[in-house]
Amino acid sequence: MNPPSERTGAPLRFVLLGAISFTTNLCITAGLHELAGVSPDVSFAVGLATVFALNFAVMRWWVFPDSGLAMTRQLAGFAMTSAVFRGSEFLVFLLLRHVGGTYYLFAAGGTLCFSMIVKYFVYGSWLFASARR
Repeated sequence: MNPPSERTGAPLRFVLLGAISFTTNLCITAGLHELAGVSPDVSFAVGLATVFALNFAVMRWWVFPDSGLAMTRQLAGFAMTSAVFRGSEFLVFLLLRHVGGTYYLFAAGGTLCFSMIVKYFVYGSWLFASARR
């Protein structure tokens, strides 16, 4: 069987990474809160921070492997975009929880799903795509 073309391969790999990151983040959030008594806000923040390194490494070497840019340049760009994404995700999570009254796991899940869609286009068309244009 032939491997998926690059056109379909990157989106499929991104979705798989998203599922792994999503699961990791929710498990950390729920685990810290339910098992260790940590507040949902701090638990979600820890989950966001934990998936940062995992996501950069996997995106660089598996999701978008042919970007060809220097790792330091990509890491700097990834750190900046991740800070914006993580800050936005945390703000949306807090708004859903404290203003909207949403259950913490629903707020986390909804926030992460929406963010994943936006991230694919940002990372695929800008951060990891420069050398392929």
